[in-house]
This record gives sequence, structure tokens and C-alpha cells, in this order.
Amino acid sequence: MGASFGGVASLHAAWRHPGAFGRLVLQSGSFAFSDIGHHRRTPTFDPVARFVNEFRRRPGRPAERMYLSCGIYESLIYENRSLVPLLRHHGMRYATKRSATDTTGELARPAAVGADLALPRAAVDGLRIRAQAAPCQGDDVAHINRHIGLSLGADICWPICFEAILKRLDLAIPSGDDTLGFEVSRVTIEPFDLRQPVRYDLVIDRLTHWYFTSREWIKKAVVMNDTYVFNNPWSLQSNEKHTSYCAMMRLGLKVPGTWMLPPKAYEQTADLQPTLTRYARYFDLGPIGATLGYPLFMKPYDGGGWVGVSKVDDEDQLRAAYEASGTKVMHLQSAVIPTSASCAASASARRRASSTTIHPRRCTTVTAWTATS
Repeated sequence: MGASFGGVASLHAAWRHPGAFGRLVLQSGSFAFSDIGHHRRTPTFDPVARFVNEFRRRPGRPAERMYLSCGIYESLIYENRSLVPLLRHHGMRYATKRSATDTTGELARPAAVGADLALPRAAVDGLRIRAQAAPCQGDDVAHINRHIGLSLGADICWPICFEAILKRLDLAIPSGDDTLGFEVSRVTIEPFDLRQPVRYDLVIDRLTHWYFTSREWIKKAVVMNDTYVFNNPWSLQSNEKHTSYCAMMRLGLKVPGTWMLPPKAYEQTADLQPTLTRYARYFDLGPIGATLGYPLFMKPYDGGGWVGVSKVDDEDQLRAAYEASGTKVMHLQSAVIPTSASCAASASARRRASSTTIHPRRCTTVTAWTATS
């Protein structure tokens, strides 16, 4: 099962290993192809197009049953529907279903299989009734809400469906002496303090393969707040300064106050404008700087070598540094000001050099510096 690039990965795995997977669920797959012309997407899609081109030449039968879904107003609908003739040619049956949210459910399976895969409303209602009918023991039963966050970009149809299904289920699942309910809301894009609480128990992510600020917020939520996430953000970028700060904070080390800022500017992509319009929030740098205190440093969340680092002494410099930061995702971090006591302690340390042989065969020596009071 997979969505977007995850749909491509799922299809690729099943296609490379025929017979290993009995069923495939592919939601809004990013099935870009270029065998009949340029795919008109970013270079990120080039490896995808090479695979889909090969799949179009020899699709085979990746699974016994496949369920493809894509909203009719999504930019990916053309690519998803292009798979239908290929699958039908190899003995798969196709049907289109339209819901109130204008989502197509494109089902492909061997013609011998009868019933549709769509979940009937009776089954949904039955699940809700069974969940709520569980007996409650005693008067101390607590109803605990778990909060699900949807990290979204230009998605239109599937989050509407997800929210509607969760509302219809109205789950009340027994957990020990308590019951668990579920709420869902959409994650916004705005500056954040690495130490601030996170309201979500689970984040379903559809954005961070191309939008870095949300990806780094999810990393912070996992490391600092034990949030669960669907789609591993470290599969796209491994640890960097941002994750290191979070890990040190979690371990109790004294890391200066640190915020992350969304970038000042962006490289234009097809999904950027609808994403920012729906989920980005206006913010004022002034209160953030006042919270951290001056002086502070603005610096990229990754990289090194003092590249892009600015020392900021007041609000005017803060705004100027942000204006000049371009497309970089930046941290704001409180400066550590040396005290007279710490300077005196440093100056009073005496250092002496000693030579130690570390490889007797070659008589190689290193100079080890030790501090004495």
C-alpha cells in the first residue's frame, strides 16, 4: 500500500517481485512517464519516469488484486488513468466509482473475481457499533482522545474522505479501563520552538518529500515528543544540526533556545502555491526575537563551515538577516554570552604538552594537551 511516491514504490516492489504480494492499494500514485514526451514535472520525477516507462512496456501482473484511487481534480489523474488500459489488457477488470467528494475509485482485478473491494456502509456502521458497545467497568473510566495530524500539500480529495470516514466511525475503542477516541486536524506551517509541545499523537505525512520545514517539524515531534508518523522523514535526509539539537535537548543537555523559521523565498513548484495558501500562517519575527533575546544567531538548519550564519543584535538586524536568507530553512538560536567568571576560569587554566608514542614500530608521536589548575 502506498500514496504518491509511496504508490510508485509499492508498485515497483510488486512488479520486481511478482507473486510476492496478493493485493496492492495505490492512492494518487505519482506515476510520471516520458516515453511519449516529457513528463512536465521536476527532475525529482526522472527516476520515477524511467521505472514507469519500463512498466508501460511490460506491465505483467504485479498482484492478483489492485485498487487504484485518484481524485478527478488531482494533477495526477492523467497518469493514474493511463495505467488502466495496460492492466485491462493483462486480464484486469476496471470500474469507476464517484463519491460525494468527487473521488474516483478505480478498481482493477482479475475478471474472475466477483465482489467489489469498496467497503459497504453497513460494514462501517457495524465497526462503529461494535466499538462503542464494549462494556465499561466501574465509574473511573476515562475517555481519551488521540489526535491525528494530516501534513498536507495540494491534496484535495483524500483528506476530505479520511476526515469523513473517521467522523462516521465515531470510534470508542476499549483500552484497559479507558476508551480511546480519535480527532483529526490539518497541520499548519509556521515557526516553531524546538521545545514546544506537540498536540498530535500521530502524523500522516503527504508533504515532507518536498517541503523541508514540515519535514524538520516532524523530526522534532518524533525525537522530542514521541509522536508517531507515517512516512519516515529520515529516509529523505539523515541527521543534521536540527535533529542533533533535538536529541541533545531530549537527553537534558543545555542547548540554547532554538526556533525554526519557514524560508523567506521558494523555488517554484506545481504544488507550492496551493500548499502555502491553505496551510502557511503569517508570523511576526519581532516577538520571536524578543522571546529568544539578543544577541542571537540566524543560521541554516543543516550544513556547516559558518555558511549563511548571521549574528543578530536587534530586531532590525533580525528582519534584514531573514530578508537575505533566500530559500534556506533557518534556525534562530540564542547566543551564549561568556561571563566574567567563566573567562577568569579559562584564563587560569595551565596547559602543558606531553609526547606519547602511539605506534612503537614507526615511533609516531602525537602531542596531547592537558589542562591543569
